[in-house]
Amino acid sequence: LGQMIVWELRDIWRTPGVRIMFAFAALTLWWSAASVVTHQFSLPSTDLLVHNAGFYFDKILVLVAIWGAANLMWREQSVGVSELFDVQPTSDGARFLSKTIALVAIVLAFWLVSIGVGLLYQAVHGYYHFELGLYFTDSFIFKAPYYLWLAVLALAMQAVIGRRYIAIGVVLLIYVSETLLDALGWHHPMFRYGR
Repeated sequence: LGQMIVWELRDIWRTPGVRIMFAFAALTLWWSAASVVTHQFSLPSTDLLVHNAGFYFDKILVLVAIWGAANLMWREQSVGVSELFDVQPTSDGARFLSKTIALVAIVLAFWLVSIGVGLLYQAVHGYYHFELGLYFTDSFIFKAPYYLWLAVLALAMQAVIGRRYIAIGVVLLIYVSETLLDALGWHHPMFRYGR
């Protein structure tokens, strides 16, 4: 299982889209941090950066989770080697688990990038009162679980539906439905996936 996870992570990292999305996420996090510092809040304190980090970053993370799940599930078919993977002496459950763990690792890596960009922004601007506890608590306890569940949902939809773009559309619809249902006044917890 460990070798399969490493294989999946290497394959994810080799795709240029993930590296571009990491760079774009870092750029938007820096931009978001720069927009927080105004005449009213002149110091880039951790609480301001943590609060403001999610405005653009969450959309990138949703796209990475949904598109990454599709690429993980359909990679073998797209290059024509799915039959070779089917005859290997590994169970389908182990392969699915390795893909899930790899996608979860990518989502967690994006949150580590978020913390790293925040710390770098503070250091560049001369603010050295780093609150690592606040960064890690906010990122990994309050924000990351939703995106981890969304990544697992995206993989599950790819497996259950069996059509790449329809599954992407269903997961995007679930993600957008929270905003749409709020607009309609339906605030029941049953309509909140992963919250």
